[in-house]
Amino acid sequence: MSLLEVIIALALLATGVTAIAYTFSSTIRADTFNSSTNVARYLAQKQIEEMLARYNLMSTPCVSGSCGTFTDSDGQTDALNDNNPQILNSSGELDFSTAQETGYNKTVLWPPSTGVPYDIRWNVVTAGGIHSVTVGVHPLTGTGSGNVSLHSLTP
Repeated sequence: MSLLEVIIALALLATGVTAIAYTFSSTIRADTFNSSTNVARYLAQKQIEEMLARYNLMSTPCVSGSCGTFTDSDGQTDALNDNNPQILNSSGELDFSTAQETGYNKTVLWPPSTGVPYDIRWNVVTAGGIHSVTVGVHPLTGTGSGNVSLHSLTP
């Protein structure tokens, strides 16, 4: 085997190893993004379900501005009114570039106590006794985007 053949073989081997390393790093980045998005989706769904359950427990339907607050499963006070809603962007999703509205947001660690902090915000619009709830979740740290917005209507 000549020196030229060894150099060509090493070049081909290096190209193959580089391609495999790139594939692994791309897979890790995609997994981080998907994990962050899945956690955000879970937290948004949990918030919507708690809010809808609270609306369903009311003996009489509340109207705009009279729905009050409740203490959620995380021990935080959540507003059900549409007095100071979070700002929605042109796509109808929560705008995380704006300031948080007191009572319409919270920060949750996932996994609890040790995990990544997620900013959870919601917007409530009431019309004719029907509440349109939009919940958005955004990770405050990490490399994944993870932004999620979910929408729901009360019955």
